[in-house]
Amino acid sequence: MKPAVSTGGFLREWLQMSLSSAKNYALRAARSQDEKEAIELLSKAVLELAAAIEDTDSKVKRINKAKG
Repeated sequence: MKPAVSTGGFLREWLQMSLSSAKNYALRAARSQDEKEAIELLSKAVLELAAAIEDTDSKVKRINKAKG
C-alpha cells in the first residue's frame, strides 16, 4: 500500500531549508552573550518552525483533497 502523501521533491527541500534556518537561529541564540538578542533569535526559530509546520500541513491537506 502506498503512503497517502509523498514528502519528496520541492516539499522536502523547502522543509529542510526552513528547519536549517530555525537551527541556525537557535545556534546563534545559544552563542549570544546578550539575553535580549538570544530571546529574539529563539523567537525567530520558533516562528520558522511554526511556519514550516503550517505550510507542510496545508500542502498535505491539498494533496489528500486532490486524491479524493
